[in-house]
Amino acid sequence: MKQILCIESTDDRERQDTLLGMVSTVLPSFLIKSVSFLEDAIASLQEQTHGLVLVDMRHVNIAALVALDNLLRFRPQMALIVVLPEANYAFAKAAAEAGAHDTIAYPLSENEVRTTILRQYERIRTIQQEVQRTMHEVALRISHVLPHEFRTPLNGLIGFINLLRQDALREDEKPMAYRYLESSIHRLHQTAEKFLLYAELEQLNLDEQALDITHSASSGHFATYGMTSLTTEIAHETLATFDRLGDVTFYLDDSEYAVQMRAQHVRFVIAELITNACKFSTPHTPIELTMKHDTEVCTLTIRDNGYGFEAADIERIGAFNQFGRERFEQQGVGFGLPIVRKILSLYGGKFDIQSKRNEGTSVTVIVPLAPLSQTEEGYASVQYITMHPLQGHDWHSN
Repeated sequence: MKQILCIESTDDRERQDTLLGMVSTVLPSFLIKSVSFLEDAIASLQEQTHGLVLVDMRHVNIAALVALDNLLRFRPQMALIVVLPEANYAFAKAAAEAGAHDTIAYPLSENEVRTTILRQYERIRTIQQEVQRTMHEVALRISHVLPHEFRTPLNGLIGFINLLRQDALREDEKPMAYRYLESSIHRLHQTAEKFLLYAELEQLNLDEQALDITHSASSGHFATYGMTSLTTEIAHETLATFDRLGDVTFYLDDSEYAVQMRAQHVRFVIAELITNACKFSTPHTPIELTMKHDTEVCTLTIRDNGYGFEAADIERIGAFNQFGRERFEQQGVGFGLPIVRKILSLYGGKFDIQSKRNEGTSVTVIVPLAPLSQTEEGYASVQYITMHPLQGHDWHSN
């Protein structure tokens, strides 16, 4: 059922040119609801993931329109149509800037109302088709990649466990077997964690408010403090797993500061970029990690002198795309970089790759800084903490 929510004054309900009356006349098969207050509209839209919202601007101000846009912008299968008091360019421009997908002007015309609504429903239908196509592609990639990523370490685990159970290994072979078991378990854990994170971020694309991060991220309600210490810790942990601690040169700020990002997402981004630098460069070649901040953003750049990517590889960074696996024996499901991009997009950050074949790769991420409340005592003594909400005194250790 195609749904339409009309926001208009109850004082006009007896008139013939009301939104409810007009839409009911021209599109009788649609499910139409009318409310008078913004609060009622928001409550109704909490249950709605697709459809149209028609707003009579004779009774709703621009601030209310912006509030509606904030609610709908992360629901691509919904459209906001504004009904202007009159055909006026300034009105139309203000409505578009506040988030309107389309406009109609009084006096209402049946043909214009019908055409505008059907045009927006056609746009929604196109988006739905694209979502279905994307889901199908992701499903195909999962079915192609995940069996290998799970089967390979599982086969190794089963094989070595059987050998150990049968006491078929010499004493000098057992340490190698234990290392392989540990490595396989770690690989399975990483695959599962990435898959779960990817699924979470895909859910955020559909309804970010469901995970309480939508507008809090953009308005600075989430923050991670102690970026210099945290980056150093994550870098050392990751580099140690590849035995590459001696290859890296750090260029970090001396002072601590906060970024607008949850700590678990900060950890993933930094660890993933360093992991890629290690995977796609040979041991004993240099890796540079540079992190600086100004008054607005934190900029992190990781450069290696490794294999590098082709331009086509960079263009097709998407879920489960693996680069040169047959050449470099790459492990992993190939969606680490897409997850990085999704995380940064969530917080209003930026992501850039510069790479040339056999000349190395430079990856740069830019994250907004978070303003810290200077009234909270003692936060500077904590190495890194995640705060929610940012303002106030209810800060929680990460």
